[in-house]
This record gives sequence, structure tokens and C-alpha cells, in this order.
Amino acid sequence: MDSHARLSAELTGFLRQHCPVCDERHLVLLGWMVAGLLLSQTVCFDKWQRSVPLTRSLPASWQRRCRCWLGNVRIDPESLNGPLVL
Repeated sequence: MDSHARLSAELTGFLRQHCPVCDERHLVLLGWMVAGLLLSQTVCFDKWQRSVPLTRSLPASWQRRCRCWLGNVRIDPESLNGPLVL
């Protein structure tokens, strides 16, 4: 297993234990976003693609997916990001 996939799986497992979320997809996408952020060491979406294996998706669709997740009113960012920050 690659380092990015292992990091994402560890983050998703951690979030699953500490964050009450109904939709598993929210946790998985957050795990990939945080893995991309940590491995690329930048907040630029374009640089995350090099760190996260997104061979089947275009950079624009990855950006759109992340922006939709960040703008989703059904997701409580404090409950998801709090355990990661602590």
C-alpha cells in the first residue's frame, strides 16, 4: 500500500472513531483532502493531485468535489476538524 493510501486510510479510520457523520463519503473525502494537504505541504488543490492518486479524475473535477464538500451545509466542519486539530 502506498504512503498516500495508507495515510488516507489511517485518517479515515481515526475520523470514523471520533466524528459522528452519517455519510461515509464525507469522511473518505476528508481523509483524502487531509492526506493531500499533508503530503504536498500546501493548500493549493493543484499540488494535491501529485500527492493523492487521482489518475481517473481531472484536476478541475477534484477541485469541484472539494469545493462542494467545503460548501456543503449538511457537514459540520467543527465536528470533523476538531479531532484532527487536537
